[in-house]
Amino acid sequence: MYVAPGENEILVSGAPRGYRAGLNDFLGDPVKITLAENETKTAAPFKLERSIVLAALVTDEAGVPLGDMPLQITERNAPYYGGPSQNKTDAKGVWSSERQQ
Repeated sequence: MYVAPGENEILVSGAPRGYRAGLNDFLGDPVKITLAENETKTAAPFKLERSIVLAALVTDEAGVPLGDMPLQITERNAPYYGGPSQNKTDAKGVWSSERQQ
């Protein structure tokens, strides 16, 4: 991959299992690197933030689990785990962030 000389930022995108995405689905802070013409450098290590597992059980008023229910899970100042069409409870009414990774 060609990188232009000058100031650059390297971002890691995606969310490997056990780590959480930050704003705009990028992991950790961008690593800044300045390159001269024909220079090769090794960037500083990326420090990723570990995630937690969030689970939810959706029931009706009688406590009966509701399967295939859409959810939208958000975290303040961070991306959400897809829209309602992507996040649904399983047949037992359970949703887990671990299944989304």
